[in-house]
Amino acid sequence: MFKTISVVLFFVFAIAATAQNEKQHLSKDEQAIVNTINQETEGWWQRDYKKWADAWAHEDYINWSGTTNVLQRHFDDWKELDQYAKESFKKFPEPNENPVARTNWTFRIYKNGAWVRFTQESDGISQESRTLEKKHGKWKLIHVGWINETSYEKEAKGSNESSN
Repeated sequence: MFKTISVVLFFVFAIAATAQNEKQHLSKDEQAIVNTINQETEGWWQRDYKKWADAWAHEDYINWSGTTNVLQRHFDDWKELDQYAKESFKKFPEPNENPVARTNWTFRIYKNGAWVRFTQESDGISQESRTLEKKHGKWKLIHVGWINETSYEKEAKGSNESSN
């Protein structure tokens, strides 16, 4: 039953994400970037190493960083991230079937580089950014960054505390 509900929710979110992309009238490069981001996530969640790794530039300057209120992970080169992925896939081989929805896309594309920002909803809500390079005509990730905002306590309205 749970699996059926998860599959239905996945398709609902996929349709919503597709509608969001169509509403924004994505350029060819923007759609290719979204496809690369989707490929990386799907590969990770499906535990498909080849699919996941193909979305990345295998360079010593790549970066992956994520944080919640109880966890922080950070990797500064392909070898380090690649080793973590292989260990993670071996330790946790079961696919994650939670649906992913993305909204609030912002794109900045510069010749063979791009910066992207979006809100992602799945197990929680996170603010995400990606940096990509175009290599041999294909967009490849060089940076993934995310903060799971639903793991943190919301600041009360009218709070006098400053973040400075």
